[in-house]
Amino acid sequence: MLSTDLGAERSFAAERGLKQIVVEVKSFLEGSQVVELEKALGQYNIYTGLLKRYDPERTLYLAVPVHAYQNIFQRQVGQMVMEEHHLRLIIYSLSAEEELIWKTQ
Repeated sequence: MLSTDLGAERSFAAERGLKQIVVEVKSFLEGSQVVELEKALGQYNIYTGLLKRYDPERTLYLAVPVHAYQNIFQRQVGQMVMEEHHLRLIIYSLSAEEELIWKTQ
């Protein structure tokens, strides 16, 4: 199993229906959203490669908060990154009333 040492951010394994997944949770709370996107994308690409080699049954998802999705992923740069890198996103809210949104490219 992959693990990270990212403070408040973390990875975890889970199941969605019959699929086994790994979720990399990001907060996008530090500094520039573009810099946070660069870091998240780098980690996403590394973890994708590791999963292909060591746990190919699992699919990687990047979990981002609603504010990051609205501020970076819905803009041109975010859309391009999602398309080019085939990002699978889970958009979460800190509010318990809102459901998770699953997006794949």
